[in-house]
Amino acid sequence: MNLPADFKRYLESGSPRSGELPDFPLWFEIWPLEEMDQWNRGYKVEKYAPGFYGFAGDGGGEMYAFGPDGRIYALPLIGMEPKVAKLLAESWTELEKRIVKT
Repeated sequence: MNLPADFKRYLESGSPRSGELPDFPLWFEIWPLEEMDQWNRGYKVEKYAPGFYGFAGDGGGEMYAFGPDGRIYALPLIGMEPKVAKLLAESWTELEKRIVKT
Protein backbone atom coordinates (compact mmCIF):
# COMPACT_ATOMS: atom_id res chain seq x y z
CA MET A 1 0.00 0.00 0.00
CA ASN A 2 1.02 3.56 -0.58
CA LEU A 3 1.10 4.90 2.98
CA PRO A 4 -0.12 8.47 3.60
CA ALA A 5 2.63 11.11 3.59
CA ASP A 6 1.90 12.30 7.15
CA PHE A 7 2.24 8.75 8.47
CA LYS A 8 5.52 8.20 6.58
CA ARG A 9 6.88 11.45 8.00
CA TYR A 10 5.95 10.28 11.50
CA LEU A 11 7.77 6.97 10.98
CA GLU A 12 10.86 8.73 9.62
CA SER A 13 10.91 11.25 12.48
CA GLY A 14 11.84 8.69 15.12
CA SER A 15 8.67 9.42 17.09
CA PRO A 16 7.37 6.71 19.44
CA ARG A 17 6.13 3.53 17.75
CA SER A 18 3.85 2.80 20.68
CA GLY A 19 1.88 4.84 23.12
CA GLU A 20 -1.33 5.68 24.86
CA LEU A 21 -4.51 7.27 23.55
CA PRO A 22 -7.15 8.95 25.73
CA ASP A 23 -9.97 6.75 24.40
CA PHE A 24 -10.68 3.50 22.54
CA PRO A 25 -8.57 1.56 21.74
CA LEU A 26 -6.35 3.21 24.40
CA TRP A 27 -3.00 1.83 23.18
CA PHE A 28 -1.18 1.53 19.87
CA GLU A 29 1.93 -0.24 18.67
CA ILE A 30 2.97 0.46 15.10
CA TRP A 31 4.27 -2.57 13.29
CA PRO A 32 7.75 -2.34 11.75
CA LEU A 33 7.41 -0.91 8.26
CA GLU A 34 9.18 -3.90 6.71
CA GLU A 35 6.66 -6.26 8.38
CA MET A 36 3.39 -4.47 7.59
CA ASP A 37 2.68 -6.45 4.42
CA GLN A 38 3.41 -9.69 6.29
CA TRP A 39 1.00 -8.77 9.12
CA ASN A 40 -1.70 -7.88 6.60
CA ARG A 41 -1.26 -11.21 4.81
CA GLY A 42 -1.23 -13.12 8.09
CA TYR A 43 -4.46 -11.50 9.27
CA LYS A 44 -5.94 -11.91 5.76
CA VAL A 45 -6.97 -8.27 5.73
CA GLU A 46 -7.55 -8.17 1.97
CA LYS A 47 -9.90 -11.16 2.22
CA TYR A 48 -11.93 -10.02 5.24
CA ALA A 49 -11.70 -6.23 4.91
CA PRO A 50 -10.91 -5.42 1.26
CA GLY A 51 -9.40 -1.98 0.78
CA PHE A 52 -8.13 -1.71 4.36
CA TYR A 53 -4.44 -1.87 5.28
CA GLY A 54 -3.36 -2.60 8.85
CA PHE A 55 -0.40 -0.77 10.33
CA ALA A 56 -0.64 -1.25 14.10
CA GLY A 57 -2.27 -3.20 16.88
CA ASP A 58 -3.56 -2.40 20.34
CA GLY A 59 -2.29 -5.59 21.97
CA GLY A 60 -5.82 -6.66 22.75
CA GLY A 61 -7.59 -7.82 19.61
CA GLU A 62 -7.94 -4.61 17.60
CA MET A 63 -5.97 -3.53 14.56
CA TYR A 64 -5.45 0.02 13.35
CA ALA A 65 -5.94 0.28 9.60
CA PHE A 66 -6.09 2.84 6.85
CA GLY A 67 -9.42 2.50 5.11
CA PRO A 68 -10.07 2.74 1.40
CA ASP A 69 -10.98 6.40 2.02
CA GLY A 70 -7.61 7.11 3.72
CA ARG A 71 -9.14 7.52 7.17
CA ILE A 72 -8.02 5.49 10.19
CA TYR A 73 -10.18 2.73 11.62
CA ALA A 74 -10.07 0.09 14.34
CA LEU A 75 -10.90 -3.39 13.08
CA PRO A 76 -11.36 -6.42 15.32
CA LEU A 77 -8.92 -9.20 14.53
CA ILE A 78 -11.72 -11.73 15.09
CA GLY A 79 -14.82 -10.94 13.07
CA MET A 80 -12.96 -8.51 10.83
CA GLU A 81 -15.10 -6.98 8.11
CA PRO A 82 -15.66 -3.46 6.78
CA LYS A 83 -19.10 -3.03 8.36
CA VAL A 84 -17.64 -3.31 11.90
CA ALA A 85 -14.77 -0.87 11.28
CA LYS A 86 -14.83 1.91 13.86
CA LEU A 87 -13.66 5.31 12.62
CA LEU A 88 -10.85 6.64 14.81
CA ALA A 89 -9.56 9.65 12.88
CA GLU A 90 -9.79 11.44 9.56
CA SER A 91 -6.00 11.22 9.11
CA TRP A 92 -2.80 10.18 10.84
CA THR A 93 -2.17 13.82 11.75
CA GLU A 94 -5.50 13.91 13.61
CA LEU A 95 -4.77 10.66 15.45
CA GLU A 96 -1.23 11.76 16.27
CA LYS A 97 -2.58 14.84 18.05
CA ARG A 98 -4.45 12.53 20.44
CA ILE A 99 -1.37 10.56 21.51
CA VAL A 100 -0.88 11.06 25.24
CA LYS A 101 2.42 12.81 25.86
CA THR A 102 4.37 11.33 28.76
